[in-house]
Amino acid sequence: MELNICHLYPDILNLYGDRGNIITMKRRLEGRGIRVNIDECSIGQPLNADKYDIFFIGGGQDFEQEVLLRDLSSGKAQDIRTAVEEEKTFLAICGGYQMLGEYYKTWDGVQLDFIGAIGVHTIGAKERMIGNYMFRTTPESGDTVVGGFEFLSGMSFLCDQAAPLGMMLS
Repeated sequence: MELNICHLYPDILNLYGDRGNIITMKRRLEGRGIRVNIDECSIGQPLNADKYDIFFIGGGQDFEQEVLLRDLSSGKAQDIRTAVEEEKTFLAICGGYQMLGEYYKTWDGVQLDFIGAIGVHTIGAKERMIGNYMFRTTPESGDTVVGGFEFLSGMSFLCDQAAPLGMMLS
């Protein structure tokens, strides 16, 4: 078996050491006998989305996300939307996840219109949410998960058709 992975904007969206995520994914797959090819696609480079099985998009801050807008509007956004519609696999972190959504509104009111491949948008807040939080995974299950996370700022909202995956308790 062979998998082709496209690492989108590795030089721009790399806030959380995302190259390390790619290296780890490659080693884990190869350890299972799966051959892995990884290509990087950044600003000004064409995207042949049909070539890839998995797309990885790392994290980035507001400035880095804004830098990508012109490149996305050059046709790459449509290529990515098509890949989502064709049910290709995406692993998106932070700004990469926001980039797949409809828009991101910064804490000071600047709206960055993104791809719109998934029905989600994010509204930024000035204060960052960092620390330990308790979540209920779904209201029906009653399962409680305790964990820590960092969300740079704000909240993401799912489209009207989506159900929440859980709720924050504290």
